[in-house]
Amino acid sequence: MAAFIGELLIGWLLADLASGILHWLEDRMLRASWPIVGRYIVAPNRLHHLDPLAFTRCGVIERNWTSWIAVCLISAIWLLIAGPSVTWAAATIGGLVANEVHCWAHVPAATPAIFKPLQVAGIIQSPTEHWGHHRRDAAARYCVLTDLLNPLLDALRVWAVLEATLAAIGLRIDKEAV
Repeated sequence: MAAFIGELLIGWLLADLASGILHWLEDRMLRASWPIVGRYIVAPNRLHHLDPLAFTRCGVIERNWTSWIAVCLISAIWLLIAGPSVTWAAATIGGLVANEVHCWAHVPAATPAIFKPLQVAGIIQSPTEHWGHHRRDAAARYCVLTDLLNPLLDALRVWAVLEATLAAIGLRIDKEAV
């Protein structure tokens, strides 16, 4: 039983980390002027930083379809390479619900009652934890699935180190984007 719970937790945290990496890329590396990715991923993300409730005003499919495509592709590759596992299932489910959890962090009243205790426990992201991404320096609190990874990643300055490393090899960081 402990191994099963451990695999669930690892998968869930992998999904949270992936959400953070993708969110960081959207905020700092990708460009709204790029075809397709810019229009369907970067521009809505940038609007979200100007108006944090913008993405909550559309339906579930419109809010999540780009995330679902990315998660399904990554999940399929993982499945082909490593086969099914509890970790794979938890990561896939976490990835599929991450943006909806993000929505609930912005509109707590929209969180289904059954999930509210998970927000309180930090298993899914709480409004307090996520709002720090919008109030603080944009280079923090990128993970949107749980309250668990952001404090660690921010304390270790993961995003700043990543940006400095990429800048050192000549990649442009868009520090003014959000």
